[in-house]
Amino acid sequence: MKFTGKYLSSIISIILLNAGVLAVASCILSYSTISLDSRNILASVLFCTFIYIFFRIAGTTGCLIFRILFFLAAVYFIYEYRTELYLSLLYTVNSFIDVLKQPYHLNIQAFKLPAADELGYVVDAQPVLWLLLLGLGTIFQILMKSTKGAALLLVLTVPACLFGIYFNVMPDPYSLTGVVAFWLVLFIHMNEKYDKKVAMRALVIWAIVLVGSGLIQYAVPKENYRHPDFMQLLPQSIRDFLNEYLSPNGAASALNDIRHGINGRGELGDIDTLRQTGRRIMEVQTSLQVKDRLYLRNYSGAIYKNNSWNDLPEDVYKKYDRLFAAYSPGAWYDQSVIIFEALAGDEKGRNRLASSMQTGEQYNELFGPRQFRIAKLFVEDNEYFFPYNTDISSSSFKYDKIAQDTGGKLYKATVYGQPPRYDMLDSFLTDYGSENKYLAYYVQAERAYRDFVYNYYLQVPAGVLDNFDTKFPVRKVRTHAEREQLISNLQKYFQENYRYTLSPGRLPAGKDFVSYFLDESHEGYCTYFASAAVLILRQAGIPARYVVGYSIPENTVAAGQDLGKDNYGRPVKDFTVTDKQAHAWAEIYEDGWGWRPIDFTPGYTGAASPPATNQENTSQEHKQQDNKYETPPEKPATADTKPPVQQNGGNTFSLIIFLVVGGIVILGFVWCRYCRRNIDNILRDDFTAANTALRLRQLYAYMERLAKYTGLRRPSYMDYLDYAGFLREHEKKWQKIAVEDFVNIVLQMRFSSGTVPEERKLTEAVQIVRRMRGSLYDGLNSWQKLLFSYIYRL
Repeated sequence: MKFTGKYLSSIISIILLNAGVLAVASCILSYSTISLDSRNILASVLFCTFIYIFFRIAGTTGCLIFRILFFLAAVYFIYEYRTELYLSLLYTVNSFIDVLKQPYHLNIQAFKLPAADELGYVVDAQPVLWLLLLGLGTIFQILMKSTKGAALLLVLTVPACLFGIYFNVMPDPYSLTGVVAFWLVLFIHMNEKYDKKVAMRALVIWAIVLVGSGLIQYAVPKENYRHPDFMQLLPQSIRDFLNEYLSPNGAASALNDIRHGINGRGELGDIDTLRQTGRRIMEVQTSLQVKDRLYLRNYSGAIYKNNSWNDLPEDVYKKYDRLFAAYSPGAWYDQSVIIFEALAGDEKGRNRLASSMQTGEQYNELFGPRQFRIAKLFVEDNEYFFPYNTDISSSSFKYDKIAQDTGGKLYKATVYGQPPRYDMLDSFLTDYGSENKYLAYYVQAERAYRDFVYNYYLQVPAGVLDNFDTKFPVRKVRTHAEREQLISNLQKYFQENYRYTLSPGRLPAGKDFVSYFLDESHEGYCTYFASAAVLILRQAGIPARYVVGYSIPENTVAAGQDLGKDNYGRPVKDFTVTDKQAHAWAEIYEDGWGWRPIDFTPGYTGAASPPATNQENTSQEHKQQDNKYETPPEKPATADTKPPVQQNGGNTFSLIIFLVVGGIVILGFVWCRYCRRNIDNILRDDFTAANTALRLRQLYAYMERLAKYTGLRRPSYMDYLDYAGFLREHEKKWQKIAVEDFVNIVLQMRFSSGTVPEERKLTEAVQIVRRMRGSLYDGLNSWQKLLFSYIYRL
């Protein structure tokens, strides 16, 4: 028992030191692919025990040579094994890169390591881990011995354990729990003299935190726990703030992720989670009347092959040089504008077109020109984004593809709205073309482009839809009504039988992206639904393309800032497009008109026009087809099925928020206690012969801080007694307080050659300063008292 009592404090200190080192090291390593194993835990125990004993011996003997020898030994070890340590460091850094680059899809290249056969051994993280444990043990032992050291250690370990949040990587919750327990121990060290009682108290608190956390996780398993609403909203709000203002440079945007699988930019399905940051992308100003959604196109894919969308080959376009030279560059990207230009001075034709829509609206209400402007880009990657039916021409356009040149992409253009129906457009153009020569020329050119579209935008790789066709039979459509009905049925089928998720996981090796989505996974985000829909539409004989860009909800546009009227007298809205609005969708070719957006992603399906008015005449055969659609089989529940990454991240993030908020509360408590103790020390009546001069200087400095709070600084030309009278004269609350008496006591001590004032006068000096403070404090409201005490520290 004597042995235990004698060394209990040391044993507890070694346990706490080792637990702190392991918790912090484990938390840091949770941002990598490395973890501590039994060898590292044993090494930590040995290192911490050695370090504690070593520093106790050095401290007891008072001999600096021990510490010098320890430092020299560490330098020798690092120098002797510098090559092994360097390679191990590169390996460790690579393991951090592998994890930290994932959430933001950062383009960080790993360091190249020599092959094992070149070195004769396999490079791993073990040397760096041992050095890390030894370094942490040494630093912790040095800093935990004093109050200021414990405070510094707290300041150092907080960013070290939470730096991964900057990269949107959450630390391991178990390691973080241990770190929080360690921070509580530091809190005790910062407020108490370190002795056996304090060490025991710290050990008890550590055990309570760890055991309590374990009991909670045992009683409420993570898979059964449902966060309160505020805990579900708070993490996302903080995530949005971090993404907007603190995300690393080079972080991929959602559009970058969606464009994977386009023209050599990786493959579809090679990203496990679509990352949406909420960052601002561009500022848009428009008078366009948006219905459902405003689609801004960035790319249209023509050929689906090897899990990627690509442009048509150049030699295909060369066969149609005459067609694409018929109009200015960009015309076939938005050919509907040609119709409006052809009818610009033709009142009769405009009325006929409006009448064919059968809505009762005038031409200008339906197709009047609108203003569209991209006023500002907030991202470095300048690329074009065009709404449908944009009147713009540039040499940057080529064939029927979007402009792809480099440089600034701010522009202002005239745009037109989408027609309320498409089934009457082709007949209008054919019938009225004989009365308008410009329209007649367009009709002839459009027929040639239509042949081009039906030749090259109906491609479907063999076998991709075979299994899906047994559940959702895809038949060739012959009428516009059948086309609209198929679109509506497919949207509904996706809505009811497929799941939208930002975290579908990576596409398994050797699988086709569309087939795997349709036949096996049944879940994904917009690129999954759009890619599948394009091929299904093509299978039905509907020319379609895969499109990426931004999809802005109608309410976002409507809620934009009013900028007045455009040149056509219509209200202009200013709004911001964010990263969360990056999207992929399908577009289909409407004979005579051109391309229009169709959305098949659940929750985005408002872009499809309602079925034509004659859809009730659809054949009985087509109606029977609706009943043949089968529900895809659900995936069997297996023991190794993992919950979606997004859900785990949310749970971990909520725990982190809880711990961080708890840490802030603790730090706030520590700060308040520090401020109170500081004021108590200043206003304490504890004068001795040795400290009288120091205490009076402290009291006078504090009085000047009180005067500064009231705005009454001492002018440089004013002596101290005059300043005391100045304070009483200008601060009403001090008019009955003997400020001059206090200043006289201070001056007596300063200029009386070391003569100490009477004890009565010293007590009076303290009471005068207390009354000065109390007269100010009592007149404040609750909020002002908090600021007075803990911000101004008065």
